Amino acid sequence: MRVSSCRLYTKDFFYPVVSVFTALLVAPRFRKSLQSASVYEFLETRFGLGCRLFGAATYVVSQLLKLCTTLYLMAVPISMLLGAPLPVVIIFTGAFVTCYSMAGGISAVVYTDVLQVRTVWHWLTCSKVESLALVMLLTLKGEKFAMPASSCNHL
Repeated sequence: MRVSSCRLYTKDFFYPVVSVFTALLVAPRFRKSLQSASVYEFLETRFGLGCRLFGAATYVVSQLLKLCTTLYLMAVPISMLLGAPLPVVIIFTGAFVTCYSMAGGISAVVYTDVLQVRTVWHWLTCSKVESLALVMLLTLKGEKFAMPASSCNHL
């Protein structure tokens, strides 16, 4: 089903604007007036300990779900390439990433990101033109880049 409105994309376009506005104008004002170092401290001051604990637990659960999703999406292609069972790949990749992150700190994580960018860049620049053209042809045929027909007059 195709969406025939540009409302689908407005949150993506305005997210950076709202983030900058919040960081520069809203957050400093709240920090000065509320005398709170964190959102959780504010929740405890305003609504009580139960609300602070609920907010903290909700954040932890959301981060665990994000971690599980990332590990699963990383393990699926590795499992397909190696022929290993998916749970084994998830456990080993999770342990490997945890070990090198703990051993190397933030510099190890940044270094890994740089290697990932270099790998993708190398693939894009050094791969055969035919394979890249085939990928683009299949993507365009499947309308992966198609913008929905929209009339944004109502915004």
